[in-house]
Amino acid sequence: MNMLPLSGTETGAVAQTMFDLNMLLPVDGVPQQPELIPGRESDCIIAQLGMQALVGVVVDAPVKGYLDAHRHYITWHPDEPAGISAHKLSSPHWIISAAEVRVALATLDRTSASEVDSARQSRFAAVEVGASIWEDWVTVLRGSADSGCPVRIANPGYEGPLIVAELLEQE
Repeated sequence: MNMLPLSGTETGAVAQTMFDLNMLLPVDGVPQQPELIPGRESDCIIAQLGMQALVGVVVDAPVKGYLDAHRHYITWHPDEPAGISAHKLSSPHWIISAAEVRVALATLDRTSASEVDSARQSRFAAVEVGASIWEDWVTVLRGSADSGCPVRIANPGYEGPLIVAELLEQE
């Protein structure tokens, strides 16, 4: 999974720029978040975080059912995405599929450089976010499109493996 740690302000600037460029679109049909299993809420959350082996949670049929429903919820997108589903930039728990990314990048690639710069400058300058955030975001998207790996925005304090090799190669 490709991740980019962004603050709320940075994510907002990215999302608004993408919206202005028709890369990010509102969608209908987003499924409801699955309910935790009553009496086993902590088992569901621990398994959702992938920590079941550390604390001895058994992933039986009900917990597996919850995990499957949760995965469907965080990865859902229209069958034929027209870009990145807007709700996926609303918080860090959503997973953006490579299919959504490819359509968004095709739109970006058809847009003139002056239009992209104008949209980015107006959205990023308004909230004092540096242009490098947009460049890093597009690099992550291109890495996703090339690798087929999904994208996820990470919380700003995220210190795990960063993004994709392209960012390391640029240093």
